[in-house]
Amino acid sequence: LTQRFRTLPEVCAAAVYSSRGGLSSVAADLDMSPSELSKRLNADKAPCDPRPLHADHVAAIVKATGDQRPVLYLVEMFMTDRDAQKRTAVNQLTKLLPELQNLLKTIKD
Repeated sequence: LTQRFRTLPEVCAAAVYSSRGGLSSVAADLDMSPSELSKRLNADKAPCDPRPLHADHVAAIVKATGDQRPVLYLVEMFMTDRDAQKRTAVNQLTKLLPELQNLLKTIKD
């Protein structure tokens, strides 16, 4: 994840935009407007109107989307033990494989 995303807000944006309900649904769960959430997810792209993404927002995004990538990004970012990083990756793959297999079956049917 740390190779794919530069910042935590980028990971959160990916979680929001790839979620089932998208930006509007997640914004509603966070009790803010879609434009407000969008500005917070893209604060680095609007330096004239910076609206940071707070830790509470990150937790709420994970809860609303069910996407754990923001948490895993932080774990990966601060883990210095390469073997531990590899174990984490293997654990993630182990959890994702059955889901991917089910999705492939759905596509084939």
